[in-house]
Amino acid sequence: MNIREIEEIIDTYHVKHPFLNGTKEQMTYEILSVFQKLCSDEIASSILNPFALQKITDYMDAVTQALSWIEHSHFSNISSEISDDISEERYEEGRSFLCEYALPYSQICSGYISFSRNRFSAKVEDNSVIFDISEGENNTFYTDIIREIDQKQNSLFMDFINPMTLSEAFLKFQKEINTTDGVLSNSINEDMLEPFIKVTSKHWEYTKTLPNTWKFDEFTINEYRDFWITITAICYFHLFSCIYIENSLIELKNSLMNVPKEMLISLCSLTARNGYEVIFRLQQH
Repeated sequence: MNIREIEEIIDTYHVKHPFLNGTKEQMTYEILSVFQKLCSDEIASSILNPFALQKITDYMDAVTQALSWIEHSHFSNISSEISDDISEERYEEGRSFLCEYALPYSQICSGYISFSRNRFSAKVEDNSVIFDISEGENNTFYTDIIREIDQKQNSLFMDFINPMTLSEAFLKFQKEINTTDGVLSNSINEDMLEPFIKVTSKHWEYTKTLPNTWKFDEFTINEYRDFWITITAICYFHLFSCIYIENSLIELKNSLMNVPKEMLISLCSLTARNGYEVIFRLQQH
């Protein structure tokens, strides 16, 4: 068996997975809910072990691949009503699809892409493909990545994404969070969001890569920054709202959040540094 034959087997291996059963809309909802639940579990674990957060990057790669598979599945794309009730069996199918199929595939696929671009050489031994850096290729990028991680790790986990800081911020408002008939009920206001805005502002400063002079077609980098900080803060708040739900199936049911546009426009005023231009544009769309 040659390398391309093995690649074809890998490309089609997922199609018989039991998770691929339902409409595209329902499967999309379910896999995003599973993704959110897995991330919530890692956040909870990170309170004792901050480095557990690194797993979330793997989940992000996996869910991107899983969504691609769902989009290209043979099921019709006719809109249908989506059920937010996900059984334990269905959750386990989604977790398997994400972690045991999509995640390994995303990592293997990177090897094949580099092989196709002649950056990796490859050989087949006992129906296993072994990738290696092609002769003459610059392999210093590996050590560069490792060095960057080593330099930033402590600050990354113990400064702006310190789980204890986020947890303490949320606990002040925990009593205002409740689930009625299994539905998470909370009305996020400025007081609730402000501690998270401080965290996500640091998050932005730490992770941004674009220069301050960068311009998009429809908005400035600062307008994008304001919106990003607000969205991320809302996501953190929702994440911790789910973490403190004791019933795992109810947590799963509420994994995906629905923020009314009016609330989002109001909350964006917390971070607007350039008047209300970003809010005006939100209102127009």
